[in-house]
Amino acid sequence: MSAQPQEFLGAAANDQDRLTVVRRFLELAPHDSRLRRQLLALLEALNLPAEVIELSRQLRSDPFADALWLADAASALHRVGADLEAHRTFG
Repeated sequence: MSAQPQEFLGAAANDQDRLTVVRRFLELAPHDSRLRRQLLALLEALNLPAEVIELSRQLRSDPFADALWLADAASALHRVGADLEAHRTFG
């Protein structure tokens, strides 16, 4: 029986624990779009703008990144005050 990310996310006590869970599952499935969106949301919720910026930079060069994920990243960048990076990500 294999564990699903949602099982572990539900058991996590706080956003920092959820971030740890998401990062671990991303090691197994690095292109899972649901996990990547969750990672972005958690980085923003934990007020980690430098990590939001770095994740967005990685995303821009990722051939598996879809348009919705790029838009989510650009919006998150704008919300953390990284407007120049947001414009780069929107294209």
